[in-house]
Amino acid sequence: MMVLGNLDDIFRFPHMSCVRTRSPYKTGANGEGIYSFNSGFMVVCPNQTEGEQIIKTIKRVQQEYLQRGIIIGDQNVLNEYFVNWDEKKENHLPDGYNVFWGSIDLYIKNGFSVHDNDKKIMIVHFTGRHKPWRHTTWFWIKTWIRALKYQHRIPYSETQNIMNRYSYYLSDVKKARK
Repeated sequence: MMVLGNLDDIFRFPHMSCVRTRSPYKTGANGEGIYSFNSGFMVVCPNQTEGEQIIKTIKRVQQEYLQRGIIIGDQNVLNEYFVNWDEKKENHLPDGYNVFWGSIDLYIKNGFSVHDNDKKIMIVHFTGRHKPWRHTTWFWIKTWIRALKYQHRIPYSETQNIMNRYSYYLSDVKKARK
């Protein structure tokens, strides 16, 4: 993850605040979507009792998911434990706190920006196995081709700002590897 702004305001959010998933996590009995949270960035107030209960949930969820042939991850367990999370609107962080790098052009198309506005990109989340420090020139070319293909008008200044921050981040990662 790459933090692009001051996160001081995060302390006004309650325990287990996070960004809502962009698609239904699972489907209810009537086929309606049951939405959940993304565990990429969360506000957590440690609690030993709750931690112990979550560990018990891991065992149960692991058995259920293995029987169904589904790979289990932290997000699966936490969403099974905090089943009523979506009903607690005060726990919903703005989407800008967990912007997926692979879809950043879509976020920008929909009004998100690294500049101060009501849809500010605060954290860029590099999801999946392809991490930014492993990207090749071809990756960047494919990103631009995809943006053009879907006619996303990405302002040059916005892209330049993100790329400058990314380059700074990448230089720190390379220094740390030495």
